[in-house]
Amino acid sequence: MNEETLALASMRAAEIREQGETHLFLLRPENREGEKQEIMVAARDIITARSLVPVIEALLLRGYPVSILADQPAEGYLRSAFKDRDLEELQPKIESDMLEEVSPLAAIGERNPALMISDMSATGGPAVEFYATETAEGYGEGETNKIPTVWIESFWGAATRDYQLGFNVRPDVICAFDQESLEMDLAKLKERGITDITPEQFVVTGSPVFDELAHEEDRDEVTERVRGALGVGQGDFMVAYMGSTPPEDLLSLEHFINSLNNIDTQGKQLKIAARIHPSVFREGPLSLYKEQYEQLLGTITQGEVLDTMGKFTTDEIAKATDMVVSEYSTEGIKAVYRGKISLFMLLPELGAAGLKASVGMDTLPVIESGAAIGVFDQMKLTESLQGALNPEVQKQLRQAQQAG
Repeated sequence: MNEETLALASMRAAEIREQGETHLFLLRPENREGEKQEIMVAARDIITARSLVPVIEALLLRGYPVSILADQPAEGYLRSAFKDRDLEELQPKIESDMLEEVSPLAAIGERNPALMISDMSATGGPAVEFYATETAEGYGEGETNKIPTVWIESFWGAATRDYQLGFNVRPDVICAFDQESLEMDLAKLKERGITDITPEQFVVTGSPVFDELAHEEDRDEVTERVRGALGVGQGDFMVAYMGSTPPEDLLSLEHFINSLNNIDTQGKQLKIAARIHPSVFREGPLSLYKEQYEQLLGTITQGEVLDTMGKFTTDEIAKATDMVVSEYSTEGIKAVYRGKISLFMLLPELGAAGLKASVGMDTLPVIESGAAIGVFDQMKLTESLQGALNPEVQKQLRQAQQAG
């Protein structure tokens, strides 16, 4: 990896540091005889990570070593999925003054995989997309052969974000999130005048993990266990706020709390679970916001704030809750597939701006279909939260979800 590439990687490493670290590790097949050329898998979204586990297992069975490039939360899920295997941490062999900034990611440039399978996420700070796709061009001295690359969408239109289209590499195959995402992608390519990604390169694979959410076998057991431990009664209404990255998320949370404090609970006892970005509670730059979050949550007067951090996973809370509130979180989309109430706060300068910047969308298909609630105006947030408690509104949401 040359100094120019290291400088570029260093810049990206600085940008993603606040989002949490990225790691590279290697899984080898149990039978090393006749071991084939390495395949690299990259993921930062847990939905894609779950979908990739059977793919990785199949590759290992076929004799392919698999290097895994992962951010949280995908890294935690993948490490857990392969906890019974030896995970070899890959460290760079090169020496450079900037090594501290990019290690262990500089090791990527020293790999020569036969294939690159990369998650295309709509979340912020997508280090995986950058490293996996940029490296697919090959940065070794004298290296010119392009590594075949497959992109997997974990959100609508994620493969044709301006960020992705700015890469100096084009994928060989794009696994589209669904038919609607495919149409969005093709429209974006046409709008940008991009002709080196063709319709023939797209395959609508869908998201098996999303499809499975409607038939989770453990949901009732998890719901009973979590709600029981948290003291959420049968007649209580549990709301899970799924936060994004501060400081913007602090303003979104403030809007949510202000509106929440002004609704008529119609005799229901509200139980509020606020899932804040995990980096806020770890050492690092985002920990500076911890006190502000605690102060904000202390202003909730309409309902009881539940202490869930470190006790339950986000997935467990999402299964147990009655309603998910987020900007445009994957957890909000999962709630729709689970048949739960999902409210997306697409407020100007906040969720709406983030969604537009991420995938060029003004709204979400699940909102347009009536399967979820979309709030585009702060003045309507109180009204929408109030409406979510209305049995008739809940019935309409379920009907739209079932129709989809």
